[in-house]
Amino acid sequence: IQASTLWRSVADLSPNLILILDGRGRIVDCNVAVVRITGQFRSQVQGTRFVDLVDPHDRVKAVQVYRRPMREHPAWELNLRTPRVQGLYTFDCRLLREGDRWLIACSGHDLTQSGSELWPAAGEAGAGRPGEASRAAPATQSPSP
Repeated sequence: IQASTLWRSVADLSPNLILILDGRGRIVDCNVAVVRITGQFRSQVQGTRFVDLVDPHDRVKAVQVYRRPMREHPAWELNLRTPRVQGLYTFDCRLLREGDRWLIACSGHDLTQSGSELWPAAGEAGAGRPGEASRAAPATQSPSP
């Protein structure tokens, strides 16, 4: 068995998103979970930019995953947005050496499906990301005596 066949067989068993990125943020390879959320064939996903899977509001943050100097990012939270999925994922990104180049292996876990959301869903009272201004009307304070 070749190493690439073995890696794919093991990676395809995982329900987590598994992506291998190059130093420019392009997807070198991925598992079947990534294929499912994109609705594309693996060969179509390969070569695309990782940031294209990320919600526009999180793209600046997503670039940090592969920006030089490359470093590991444990528990990196990003909102993904593809034709088939929209939700919060936490990624563990580790450096991987292949010959003379460095790659980044990222494993993404869907927090939205797990019930581990870090803030309420949109439409709930006070919903929003931590640090964002709430869309709800500001609370009024009683005058001090």
